[in-house]
Amino acid sequence: MKRDQIRFILIYLATTLFLIACGISGLFNGEGVYPREELEGIIWTLEAMGEQNNPQPTVAGRQVTLQFDFEEGRVHGNGGCNAYSADFEIDGSDVSIGLAMSTLMACFPEELMNQETAFHQTLALAERYDIEGGRLTITTSDNQVMVFSQK
Repeated sequence: MKRDQIRFILIYLATTLFLIACGISGLFNGEGVYPREELEGIIWTLEAMGEQNNPQPTVAGRQVTLQFDFEEGRVHGNGGCNAYSADFEIDGSDVSIGLAMSTLMACFPEELMNQETAFHQTLALAERYDIEGGRLTITTSDNQVMVFSQK
């Protein structure tokens, strides 16, 4: 009987440690909040984008926006010139966003179109996100960032 009890305790401890190691709280982000609750229904406005240590402010005059729709599994918004949408998946603080489909209007000045192109390319490389102080930061696989504020 003691052998069965010891085996049960060892299995119980191993299972508990495994769940902790795997981060059962991975269903949540680092603050223990469902990502849906902290992302959905908010229109995020891009403030800066670029290298992680030196993101550059967006072009003045047009807002680049991002909104998560968990029902559809899509993000959508305006790239500064064109409306866009893309598939997304979130797992804890990891995020992946598919290639954006967008309308095809031309905008001026040219730097606005360049910014929109860079935004879509950067969005498709999204790897993780963090929300702190009302700001959403999306970091890419090549250490680029997009910093958004709540609209």
